[in-house]
Amino acid sequence: MQESKPLSASEVESSVPSLAERGWLVLPVIGWIISNALGQTRVERTLRPMRDRVARRSPVQKEIWGADMQRQDLGSHLAHSIESLSDWPSGRLVPGDALCVLWHGESGEGVQALMDALTHLGLPENALDCYFFETNEQAAVLWNMTLGELTDLLVSMRSSLEETKTGEEGT
Repeated sequence: MQESKPLSASEVESSVPSLAERGWLVLPVIGWIISNALGQTRVERTLRPMRDRVARRSPVQKEIWGADMQRQDLGSHLAHSIESLSDWPSGRLVPGDALCVLWHGESGEGVQALMDALTHLGLPENALDCYFFETNEQAAVLWNMTLGELTDLLVSMRSSLEETKTGEEGT
């Protein structure tokens, strides 16, 4: 097993639609289906070597998430959730892996992983709504985070919720 650098957004940004993929879009329905199939093939060609690289990583220990036990627990849980919902090798995702790579080409697995993490933390299911429904810029912020940054965001949300509950009980 070997260590490898975290998955980077720049690795998938170079995967642009081909001329054929864009050309089929002018033909309604049938063209859209063909274009989508070509796009899925392109995405798979981009992700396959990245999945292979992740598979060659050593299994990740909880300590990679830092000293904070809540961060270790959530980071491991979130990584496991992403792995179980998609085709990433089990036990090998690291905090520096870009979410846009982990969720690239997936249809809803990222949102399901987030819902699992919110439930795991006891946060309301709408805790991240502002990242999806307020503006496209906020959704882009979430999309451009690393797995570790998302973990930190969720842990801080949990801490804020606990502080709010403690403040309400004290009054």
